[in-house]
Amino acid sequence: MSGEMLIVLGVLLAALILWVTEWLPIDLVALSLPLALVATGILSPEDATAGFASPALITVAAILVVSAGLSRTGVITY
Repeated sequence: MSGEMLIVLGVLLAALILWVTEWLPIDLVALSLPLALVATGILSPEDATAGFASPALITVAAILVVSAGLSRTGVITY
């Protein structure tokens, strides 16, 4: 295995451990993965941020914002 492969494997294992133990919030761990790969030189900044322009990601984020707003205003009652 090359050095880059070991770095990626290490970052993924660290993320998996942090997700399982929930020592850090899941969203913080997910956003720190591309940052760690950029910091190690595995990814370029352009590659790390390319996925944020996806229409699917923007749609899911918008749905989460709308559902949180509906929940906080009491429209969705359990």
